[in-house]
Amino acid sequence: EFVGFLNHSAAYSPALSQFRIMNSTNFSLVGNDATMRQVTLTVGGGSKGITICGLNVLNPGWDGLYVRGVTDLVLRNVIFDRPYRNGVSVIDVAGMLAENCTFSNSLPNSTGRVSP
Repeated sequence: EFVGFLNHSAAYSPALSQFRIMNSTNFSLVGNDATMRQVTLTVGGGSKGITICGLNVLNPGWDGLYVRGVTDLVLRNVIFDRPYRNGVSVIDVAGMLAENCTFSNSLPNSTGRVSP
C-alpha cells in the first residue's frame, strides 16, 4: 500500500513536500533520472522490500530520505544533493543497500551525509 504523495503540511516549511511510502510491501520507486526538488522521501511504517532507483533528490529542505521501521531497503543510482540536514537519516532498518548513490553538498546544519 502506497500512502501519501506530496504532503504540503510538512512542519519545517509549507513550501516543502514529502513523498511517503508507508506500510508497503515490494514497492519500487523508479525515477528514470527524474528530479525531485524540495521533496523529502520518507519510508517506514513496517514497509518491506522497498527499492528506490534512478532518482535525483535536490534541495529536500531537511533529510533527502528518512528511514524508520523498514525491512530490506535498496537505494540504487540515487543522488541526494543539498539536503539541509542529511542525505539519508536511518533510524530503524533491517537490511539496507545503497549502491552507486551520491551524497553531496550538505548544508551547514548537517550532521553527515548518512546518519544513523
